[in-house]
Amino acid sequence: MELKITDEELEAIKYYKTDAYDNINQLLNSDSRNDIALLTDENSEVKINYNKESVINYIDTIKKVYSAILKSYYSKWSKEDWTFSRLCSLTEIEKLKNEPFIDKFLITDINKEQNTVGMNQTVMYICGNKDVPYMMLKEVLDDKDNTEVLIVPFTKIDQIVDGPEISSEERTTKTYKIVLARQELEEMSDDEKISLYNRILENSDLVNTTLSNTVRLEKENVENYENIREIEKQVSDLEITINQKEDGDYGESERNADNRDLQALNDRLDIFKNHSTDIFNNIKANNKFITEWKKNIIVYLMAECSKIEKNLLDNIEDEPIKEEAKPENQEVKEEVKVIDQIPETRKEELKNKSFENIFSQVRTECSDNKQLVQDLLKDINRLINRQQNFAKIAGNLGASYSALNNSFEMKTKAEQLESLINTIRLKAESLGTLDTPANGKKLIEISEVNNQINILINYLNNPKAAIAKSKMNRFDEMIVVEENELKRDIARAILDIRGEAELKKLRDDTEIIEDKSPFMRFLGIFTGQNKLDEFMIEQIHVRQNSIKKTLSKKLRLDYNYSVHELVAQIRMFIRDNDDDELVKDDVEDLREFEKELSKNFVVIDSKVEDIIAEKEGRNLPLDNRISRKELIEIETYRFLNKYGYDIAETSDTEEVKYVDTTANEISRIIDYINTSKVLE
Repeated sequence: MELKITDEELEAIKYYKTDAYDNINQLLNSDSRNDIALLTDENSEVKINYNKESVINYIDTIKKVYSAILKSYYSKWSKEDWTFSRLCSLTEIEKLKNEPFIDKFLITDINKEQNTVGMNQTVMYICGNKDVPYMMLKEVLDDKDNTEVLIVPFTKIDQIVDGPEISSEERTTKTYKIVLARQELEEMSDDEKISLYNRILENSDLVNTTLSNTVRLEKENVENYENIREIEKQVSDLEITINQKEDGDYGESERNADNRDLQALNDRLDIFKNHSTDIFNNIKANNKFITEWKKNIIVYLMAECSKIEKNLLDNIEDEPIKEEAKPENQEVKEEVKVIDQIPETRKEELKNKSFENIFSQVRTECSDNKQLVQDLLKDINRLINRQQNFAKIAGNLGASYSALNNSFEMKTKAEQLESLINTIRLKAESLGTLDTPANGKKLIEISEVNNQINILINYLNNPKAAIAKSKMNRFDEMIVVEENELKRDIARAILDIRGEAELKKLRDDTEIIEDKSPFMRFLGIFTGQNKLDEFMIEQIHVRQNSIKKTLSKKLRLDYNYSVHELVAQIRMFIRDNDDDELVKDDVEDLREFEKELSKNFVVIDSKVEDIIAEKEGRNLPLDNRISRKELIEIETYRFLNKYGYDIAETSDTEEVKYVDTTANEISRIIDYINTSKVLE
């Protein structure tokens, strides 16, 4: 079968390149926040349109372009791994590091020469194996000057590594190697695809409208935020003015007027803050709706593209293919050569290089490792700063936070490692001054050690817990764990205050019942109150036992402690006990906790109130025919559930221990360098 690209497919390629590039790439990006960011950027010229007619056109174009790329690639006599390059921004590299999958078409360049790298730019070398199809546009558009290459969508990033540096008179530019592989394309039945396609089209106009509304809300949110900042400034200025005035110079009427003005400003501030919360919730709901719609498009297109490829391969004639001389593509061949400067096994390759090239490569490796260890120290210092901040918050609250990671030991080890890497660099510089076989051999040994150091330091960035689809490095993960430890200690302190206060109240309730006068007990025989009192004592014991059991438990680290949950617990307790003199001090202590939590964490009132509403079970009606005894029992279990004392599963499961080995791993790198003898 002749794999000829049709005229319709050629028109689809031209349409994608000239008119629909931005819209199709955005359609294939499932995160709607990217659309919002583009549409709210005043400097962006992108006009996104997801109405029904446009979406039909975009989907049809994607399928035709995908088919054309496959035809172009499978028509070649032989398939092999490939490498192309293009200029990009450092921001784009950072985004790719956080994107395990690429669902859009990638456009690269067959030229290897990148001597015109601009400021804030770098070179991205995109590498694929023979299973990742691509199409050189000059071969299909009859445009010999076109150097662009179109790579199929639905790929995944296997790895991103540093490439060779490009030096010019002005500066040295780092490059990056992006290694791609194919995604697994799930198949769907025709009925499933038709149903999904119809759902996509039914919602497209609504998505378009929702997108416009979300852009408007984003702009409204900016204006609302500016209003909040302005009123907060006015409140602050007025508070300073009030505090600076002395009582002797301050008449009562003037003070009252200022206080009224201050209250009016605070009321306005509350209105704007509530509006900000409403806007945030609306934007969040809109983003979720649009993102889910776009994910459906990705699922549909992956199934369609899988079918296109299957049909194409099934129709290729199964006959022996004669090996023909493949046109020499000098540009591509040289490009692969550049990437080969990032070898996986170095000794044999380095032996075939000149002394000058070996020395140049070792200098680059030393520089890369120096940067890696400096970045490592930055991460460690960031961890130390967060730990110190958490300790300050805990101190203000009277919580018992203690850092889980020995970051100062990490820092000491990392500084030792930095010193050794600098020593290796100086050793390499001294060897590079004299071209001798012995010096060349020693430089090759240093290169081997540099390579291992680079691998080991990069490994330190892997998250310890290996969370699925996590975008965190190890130090991000450490900070999350430290913050959860702080929240656990705060939760412990809040629980102790609440629990002891409740026990105090229950003891008081017991004493009131037990201290009833003989006359009241006599009356209780006839009214049935004595039996109710006995049952009440039983229920008090149930509450006391549950609270004591909860207080005796050690809170687990492998639980995600929510600040909103903690604030909800505090507010419920305050509302239930604000007028109770017996626990007045406990109420005040918890008020201070809430203030400190609101000061150091983002607390959304509406979210807190939702948690309270759920825990209080406001929508649970009681049957009017229920007895007083049953009512007391129900109230007991509502109380236990509300405050988290209903712990039927108070298991004695082993506490999860958090042990980080980063300092030891850095020590192992140091030991490796010391035993390698490269510094002798």
